[in-house]
Amino acid sequence: GKNRISENSLLLSAFLFGSIGAFLSMQIFRHKTKKLKFRILVPLFFVLRVLILYYLYKYMI
Repeated sequence: GKNRISENSLLLSAFLFGSIGAFLSMQIFRHKTKKLKFRILVPLFFVLRVLILYYLYKYMI
């Protein structure tokens, strides 16, 4: 009967605020590690963030 956060909210927070932290939390706490959606999207968010930062660094500086 406790309140729970939705999976979409977890994925959105991983995308916006830190995919590496979400990934490490998944591994340390063994939470959502069996969900295919999380196993694919969280690392993908990390790769996207790295590519965006690379682009900004290369073309903006």
